Order: sequence, then structure tokens, then C-alpha cells
Amino acid sequence: MKFQEATAKRDDALASLARAAERLKRSSSSLTEDQVRAADKEMEGFTKLFSKFLAADFKEDVKWEEIQILPKDAVSELKV
Repeated sequence: MKFQEATAKRDDALASLARAAERLKRSSSSLTEDQVRAADKEMEGFTKLFSKFLAADFKEDVKWEEIQILPKDAVSELKV
């Protein structure tokens, strides 16, 4: 199932996201416990954000073909 199609069905999309995150975690056997906990926390936050996106009432359909990859310097780490 393509990602764009999955977003049409919120529950399917969230389940697909959870399975992908679990596969990613299992493929990274070199992670420490602290790294696993940090990754879980980040994934939890992303899942909440993704859930809000799926629940949003858009006036127009998302134009997937217009979405572009951000340049490498577009996002920077927040230093607190």
C-alpha cells in the first residue's frame, strides 16, 4: 500500500506507521537502552503529530506530487 493511499484510512495509516517503526527498531540491534528509549519517545511524539495530520479537515486534497524533499540545511537541531 502506498503511503498516500494509507493516509485516506487513519487507522490503517497509524498501524502501518507502528509496524514500520517496530521493524526499524528491530533492525538496529546496536542501539543502547537509552537510545531505544529516546527513539520510542520521538516516535510517540511523531505518532501524535501524524495522528493530528490524519484527523485534520483539509479544504483541499494534499497534492503529493508537489511535495519536495527539504534541503539538508532546512532543519537544524534545537539546542536547549
